[in-house]
Amino acid sequence: MLKRVKQTEYPRWFVFSLLFLIFSTLFSTKSPASSLFEDWYGLSHVNLSPLFLQFTPQVKESVSFFDELSIFYSFEKSADVNNPNFLRDGFTLFSTFSNFFKLSGVKYWHRGGYYDFWSRLIHRKDVKISCGLGIGLSIESVSISLGNSKTLEDFDEFGFPHENRIHLLNLLGRLVFSIEISMNTAYISSLRYSIGYNVIWAAFGPYADPLVLIDSPSFERFRNHWQHSVALKLWF
Repeated sequence: MLKRVKQTEYPRWFVFSLLFLIFSTLFSTKSPASSLFEDWYGLSHVNLSPLFLQFTPQVKESVSFFDELSIFYSFEKSADVNNPNFLRDGFTLFSTFSNFFKLSGVKYWHRGGYYDFWSRLIHRKDVKISCGLGIGLSIESVSISLGNSKTLEDFDEFGFPHENRIHLLNLLGRLVFSIEISMNTAYISSLRYSIGYNVIWAAFGPYADPLVLIDSPSFERFRNHWQHSVALKLWF
């Protein structure tokens, strides 16, 4: 059984550092290059923590490919005024679709963000190939609905409907290669396919709300996986 142990310090330094990088990306430049930005909207997938797969059987049996599917938004701007097509930085925010709704008694969701830095390797008229690095953080969660009582007298009992939730705070790193193809249709400017190598460290947790550590069996806190994504740059 999982049980509460103690309350611990939230790693604020990393959160504040990442937020500083993101806001610096948006507001640090007052040159003409600050207008040279791109917005991308795309689909990707995430990778479940071994903790959830090994020690919560309900999650392992219930989570499907759709639960691991995520949407993301990326903002990029020029980092070099003299050569705006070569160096770019920005940020990416992502969330699984399951963050917005629940299809069964077991819910898995994952949301987070990266600070990104891109270098364009090849730039042709209709094709661009780039390499990027990213650091970030995410919160990975599962919840299970328990109890089926419909009697008000059971409000303070375990049989009353409720949810058990646990979370992990992850630190993220990634190396990404992408190819961008110009579309120039009525609504779509470009299409981008990316493949990335992601490294994830479960730095804090598992914990329950609000930031209460949970005693858990030992599990592999480091994991890595390949990630594929497709994104569109739209006309506005």
